[in-house]
Amino acid sequence: MPQPINPNDEVELGARRRLNVTLADAIAVIIAFFWETRNGGPASGANPFKFAGHSYDFVLRGYHDPIVAGVYASTGLNSELGSTEMLSILAANDAGLIPHLDDSVAFWDMDVNKIISDPNDNSPEGLLWSFYKAFMGEKVNGVKTGGIARVGPAGYSKTAAHAWPKQMPLVDSQVLKFWTGNAVWPEMYKALNDNRAWFDELERLVEVYRTQHQSSDGVQIWRLRCLDVLIWVAATGQWDATLKAGEELLADCPPLPIW
Repeated sequence: MPQPINPNDEVELGARRRLNVTLADAIAVIIAFFWETRNGGPASGANPFKFAGHSYDFVLRGYHDPIVAGVYASTGLNSELGSTEMLSILAANDAGLIPHLDDSVAFWDMDVNKIISDPNDNSPEGLLWSFYKAFMGEKVNGVKTGGIARVGPAGYSKTAAHAWPKQMPLVDSQVLKFWTGNAVWPEMYKALNDNRAWFDELERLVEVYRTQHQSSDGVQIWRLRCLDVLIWVAATGQWDATLKAGEELLADCPPLPIW
């Protein structure tokens, strides 16, 4: 029988670099990242944090085309997409070249063997690969074919993760400081499943905070996004400031049911 999780339970995340973090610290960092607005708000530029919830996760929800919404929302998360790249993605979408992901299976519940190697089918994992190839292309007999010019990992992953936050891992240059580039998906999968009970509790507590103290238009913060945020905040050197802000937010509300 699994042992109960307590606030001081620590996990190690990452592959190329390591982040050791307790549950209590993780909760504080996640809450600050999405909901710290006391120092002027998301539009002021006065606050050192990226207000990703207000500029990405919580915006353009319910838009009729998830690809279009993802392209526009991704600019709020520095997807490195210029106007030319955005128009190219929209054209590919209009031509039916970009698949929609299967939202019935979360990334951490997928078949790891199909995450490691493209199954070339319409399984949830196969659609993940198909989305990747629609943006990044693929090599056929050693020659790259397809894809969208000048679009990198940040472009494809931030477009998809807006609509499918449980299915598409976010990947950019900061996150890749902690993961191996050609193995980032299976490494993230391993981190989520090796520490499954810890992430169960993190996801639950963040949702308790969101529903009791915040309004985010019903957008839950899933564990895959939590993993991205923890790594990103550490990689960009904002850990101490973000942790302090989260602890202050938590001090202003009734204690979360951690024990």
